Amino acid sequence: MKSRAICLLLVLCCPATVRAFRQPHSRKAPLGFFDVRTRLPERSTSGVRDEVRAGVAAFCSVTTATVQIRLHPATGRPRHLFTLEGWLTGPSAQSPIEIAKAFLSDHGHLFGLSVSEIAEAAVGDLYRHPDGKTQHLVLQQRCSGLDVFQARVQFAFDAQGRVIHVAGDYYPGLQVVGKVRLSPLEAVQWAAAHCDRTRPRGGEVGRDRTLRLAVVSPETGVNGEVVFARGPFRDPVAAHLVVMPLGGKGIPAWEMTLHISPTECYHVVVDARDGSLLYRANLYQFAVPSGLVFTEHPDAGPQQVVPFTGDAVASPLGWCHATTTTQGNNVVAREDADANNEDVLGIQPFSADCQFLYSFTNSWADYQTTAPDVNAAVTNLFYFVNWYHDYLYDLGFDEASGNFQLENFGRGGNGGDRVHADAMDGSGFNNSNFLTLVDGDPPGPSGHSRIQMFLFKPSPPLFPIYRDGALDGDVVLHEYTHGLTTRMVGGPSNVLALRALQSVAMAEGWSDFFPCSIFDDPVVAEYVTGNTERGVRHFAYDDHPWLFGAVGNTFAVTEPALPSGGPFATVFLPEEHNDGEIWAAALWALRDALGYARLAESLVVEALRYTPPSPTMLDGRDAILVADTVKFQGIHHGQIWRAFAQRGMGCSAEAEVGPKAALVFQAFDWPPAFGGSFSTGTVVFADDMEGDLSGWTVAYHSSGAGVAFHPTSHRSASLATSWYFGREQSWDYDTNFREWSTLESPPIALPSGAGCLLEFKHWRSAEDGVDWNNAPFYFDPGIVYVRVAGTDEFHQIGFAFHNTSAWETRRIDLSAFAGQTVRVGFYLDTWDSRANDYEGWYIDDVRVIQSSTVNTAPTATRNSWNSYR
Repeated sequence: MKSRAICLLLVLCCPATVRAFRQPHSRKAPLGFFDVRTRLPERSTSGVRDEVRAGVAAFCSVTTATVQIRLHPATGRPRHLFTLEGWLTGPSAQSPIEIAKAFLSDHGHLFGLSVSEIAEAAVGDLYRHPDGKTQHLVLQQRCSGLDVFQARVQFAFDAQGRVIHVAGDYYPGLQVVGKVRLSPLEAVQWAAAHCDRTRPRGGEVGRDRTLRLAVVSPETGVNGEVVFARGPFRDPVAAHLVVMPLGGKGIPAWEMTLHISPTECYHVVVDARDGSLLYRANLYQFAVPSGLVFTEHPDAGPQQVVPFTGDAVASPLGWCHATTTTQGNNVVAREDADANNEDVLGIQPFSADCQFLYSFTNSWADYQTTAPDVNAAVTNLFYFVNWYHDYLYDLGFDEASGNFQLENFGRGGNGGDRVHADAMDGSGFNNSNFLTLVDGDPPGPSGHSRIQMFLFKPSPPLFPIYRDGALDGDVVLHEYTHGLTTRMVGGPSNVLALRALQSVAMAEGWSDFFPCSIFDDPVVAEYVTGNTERGVRHFAYDDHPWLFGAVGNTFAVTEPALPSGGPFATVFLPEEHNDGEIWAAALWALRDALGYARLAESLVVEALRYTPPSPTMLDGRDAILVADTVKFQGIHHGQIWRAFAQRGMGCSAEAEVGPKAALVFQAFDWPPAFGGSFSTGTVVFADDMEGDLSGWTVAYHSSGAGVAFHPTSHRSASLATSWYFGREQSWDYDTNFREWSTLESPPIALPSGAGCLLEFKHWRSAEDGVDWNNAPFYFDPGIVYVRVAGTDEFHQIGFAFHNTSAWETRRIDLSAFAGQTVRVGFYLDTWDSRANDYEGWYIDDVRVIQSSTVNTAPTATRNSWNSYR
């Protein structure tokens, strides 16, 4: 499969990654995300469970509020700690740093950090909310004087110094193992080799010894940072030492950013001992001064003359900043048909009196030439980016929160990072993207945060017409929203917090929600698609059928060809734009429930501060509840819970946690405080996989090496036996042949008029790296499905991609099959013959249970939307 059949996607550039309006199709597509931590088993957390349990009990004993604690599956320690009923601590006159470190120290059994580890933690970010009511601190974990990669703890405090919430990833007891053996230049040579797209997949990697870079700034500080001249890259390269947490140990590593092309800016971490790749992410997830612009898009109304003065608070210098071109404090906009960013400056409108009044002729659509409309397109892009900057500023995305400005006026944050906006970008067609760098766009080594808007040309069925993306407000706001969410989730200096499967989908969902809400139109990108019914998505958001249970089960893939004799004609994979529609639809339901768009937008922006790194959609829901508690004393909790519950993200909903986690359990209940309940009752079917297993059916296509589901005593969740996809004795499924197998239950009669859920335990170690440019993709999906008796219809209900470090219990909603007789099945297909050393997939303790949801609205309800201020 040389190109993905995904042409309907809007992508934007998120945390150090370029997200595109549509997934790249060519062989020159950027390299995929890589994190070695997802490929190795984590340490068992059983040893800390008792300690954490004691810490939880001790913590709850000193507070009257109901405390919510979410644990990290790899460390067993809290990753999100909050309450919706008040505060986690009492008032304090100490500084935020003193309060935070005392909090960690006072609850040592909970967090597990030693006195020295707490003392060594450094300030990553510290800023005050624009309304003055809260302060936000991010502590960076350090080990032996070096930053621990992506190990940060977020705190929020109210005006009285009370702790509101704590979130983040950290690694107690970390010790550095091994010595630094690579020089900074050798590390860059290894990183460059790991970012080489011309290297055949699977080929041996060796450092690029031909790469020679002049030193601009010699080694400084404990972290040994060296800044090299740009050489063959688009920007200079700064390399510094960090500690990579891996399997309970700290690995010395070199961290850097390599800006390779207009669509590739890789954040790379390599092992400082041998140069092996530890992490890689592409940062790309574009009179009174006035302009003649479309305020939404050409099909929504004619061009209008609007002032380019900007909001007096958000843009005190105005948009043009005393220049005569389309550049100012918030954005510098140009044409970039050559796709070379700043190497050769593109066309930029000029007006001595800053009157950018260019009539749009639609020459691209009529004559497939862009020259007559270059100035109009650049002016429109300049308008959209400036206008949205000011709009988000009023919602709380200010300097201290990490917004994009050249000058910050002493109001916090880091300046020097206005957005570089490229219209008619020549990097491709039918796409757009946004590159988000850390707050301040570190000068030199990392370049500039950038939005790139492409031209659209006919590529049916999704893009049947000629259009210019710079004129579609939906597309521009979608992309810029990636900058908002990337900077605010995890803190302004962390652009890597949205890389997990649900996290990247949420980034797309946020980016769809804001233009839809702001323009009061539930259709995304109707201008560039010419489709007013659903735009670039599957459905309009005011009537979207996908609920939380659809996560990971909506993007159909038929290549590589599914095996002869196998159960499926099509399988479904997690896909950030498809799954993002689920999150955006939930936010649209929130908007409806609150009754006021601006209130919903305000809460969603505020909630980004309280969203932990690598969030699930349930984390996003919780963060909105926290935001409402902080801003409005929780008076909208009822509406918020009802909105999310109707989308399957109710009080009892569940989600896996981890970079590749995709299995979810949808539930529709409100919390008990709002009249809701969820309960389980009669067990309709149960099998602990012991004794007589004849009711189960196994199908397979094997090389003869015995890789098919079969009973084993090697691992079990309970008692002695489980079902296993893999080879006995060798404990892997490495046969150098493509293998697949299904495991199906006996027929199960589901009762009519009642809810049911599937519950099972599984242990999984399977290939989970995806290379979309080289079929057959090289990853091994686990599918959970239902086969309906009589019709033999197959329905995928779960995608197992997350490798577990222990047995995990998962639930999946079966209510859609009420009254039918079904077989529950598990399917694993290796999809290729590539060698691997993964152990396989174990299934145990399968149950189908009746469930009941009761939601009874309180007699006195309160509509408080007008409390927004």
